[in-house]
Amino acid sequence: MSLPSTLVVRGSLEANGTRHALRVSAAHPHSLRVTFDDRSALPASPTHFEQLTLTCEGREVQLGACLFDANRHSSPLGDDPPPEPGDGRILFQEAVYDFRTLMRNGRISQFAQRVQQLPLVLSRQSRVGAPFRAFVSRLLYDLQVYRAVFDELDRNLEHEPPEARERVKQIAVQAEYGSFCRFFDERLGLLAEEVRATSGDLQSLHGFFFRKQAWDLISCSEFLLRTNLKPRGFAGDSAMMRMIYENQFRGASVFSRFMHRHPIETSAASAVRNRRKLLAGAYLEAGRRARDAQAGRARVLSVACGPAWELRDVLTAPGDFEKYDIILLDQDAAALDEATQAVAALEETFGARAQVSTQRDSVRTMLHATDLSTQWGQFDLIYSMGMFDYLTQPVAAAVISRLYRLLRPGGELVIGNFHPRNPTRIYMEYWMDWVLCYRTEDELMQLADRLPGAIPALSFDDSGCQMTLRVRRP
Repeated sequence: MSLPSTLVVRGSLEANGTRHALRVSAAHPHSLRVTFDDRSALPASPTHFEQLTLTCEGREVQLGACLFDANRHSSPLGDDPPPEPGDGRILFQEAVYDFRTLMRNGRISQFAQRVQQLPLVLSRQSRVGAPFRAFVSRLLYDLQVYRAVFDELDRNLEHEPPEARERVKQIAVQAEYGSFCRFFDERLGLLAEEVRATSGDLQSLHGFFFRKQAWDLISCSEFLLRTNLKPRGFAGDSAMMRMIYENQFRGASVFSRFMHRHPIETSAASAVRNRRKLLAGAYLEAGRRARDAQAGRARVLSVACGPAWELRDVLTAPGDFEKYDIILLDQDAAALDEATQAVAALEETFGARAQVSTQRDSVRTMLHATDLSTQWGQFDLIYSMGMFDYLTQPVAAAVISRLYRLLRPGGELVIGNFHPRNPTRIYMEYWMDWVLCYRTEDELMQLADRLPGAIPALSFDDSGCQMTLRVRRP
């Protein structure tokens, strides 16, 4: 299968009228690894440069004075890490930059901009009323008292041997997790009642205030911490999806394991896991239609594929690898890397070769492309189970229209979307900073209204909070 690629970022370093052309090999949060075009004339180390200019997808940005620090070449020994990519590292002298999204979308931000915004952010708390402040204080007091009991257990285990320490923690988790869930669920119910009449800007303000007050508790959970920090720039990334699919305890302490596991056992998380069974059935139907039409392999397109965990339920025997020609599409290069590794593991397990390729594209690209059929071909099955939860109604209608045109006659489009009655909604919005574009049954069905000849059908999963729109093209 083909491998996904990140953006190509080129640039040049300037000093004393001399320019060195280069490309970015890797982006760290606050520094860059670079490879020079002319490897025979590498700058000395360290070398100060007056200017670094980067160009990505037609955009040019000047980053000012910097220092080039060349690689120290040596043969790795034992457990030494492999050498870093490129010829060396660029460190900046006049500003702190954030490059975490550079290789994904070409964007660079400055730390100084965030500092300048602090007065505005700090002023927001003046709009939070006394009743909500008092409620948050009581709620978090309860949770911190509950936590203290388990933190004391962890402290008492500090001097035990690792095996004994872990064994006691496992027993504590098994014995007390159910009680914790009941306790925490009660507090979630109180939160839902407190904010029941809150909406719009005030809800956003209350959610921000709540998360800052609860940050110590949020930081206990690997899952909650990631939904808040959004290291790839958005909620619902492939790492979050992987945690939901794995559905395990994670954390160094007993309480951190509770806080990690609880959100991935909610109705919304169950709905995510339910997608796998639904998609496995959709694959079987697409393969059957292709065989009946004597069309060979069924062509399948997964839009916003994430880690593509559903393929574990699709490619379950060597013969399954001969049934499908699959394209996995996502804007996140890391997600495509994970999907690629997952497919490679399946190939190794079953000793078969999958016809799976990856395509790095976004909704914006999809909407601006002139003829997607020419670029991607046509498909027996197209599905997107998570993307529409983040699209407004006009954008969703435009996207579904584009995807519908890519269906072969008899092909099917499968779209997932959460319903407003999602019982995990307040938990997601207040604790996780995870906001979705919810749709009612009518709103989801309306997306198919203008699709010529479309045969739509709507269903709910077992959790009752996720809908699936299936659209058949005659």
